[in-house]
Amino acid sequence: MIVSDLWQADARAAGEQKRESLIMSIGKTRSALYKTARILGDINAVKRGTVGKRVARRVAGRATGRGLGKLFK
Repeated sequence: MIVSDLWQADARAAGEQKRESLIMSIGKTRSALYKTARILGDINAVKRGTVGKRVARRVAGRATGRGLGKLFK
């Protein structure tokens, strides 16, 4: 019985590790996709000649996000 209990505990721990690694890989994938989208947006702005607008909107968005973060902290 003791051996069986140990095996079940090991199986549970392995399952938790798989779940954690899956969550981490989803997070890393999501982060990479957002970075890629940002780069593609920059390239598109250069093609259209709207880099100034994009930079201004990015700065405004960051300032707004920081302000809201401080407000709701």
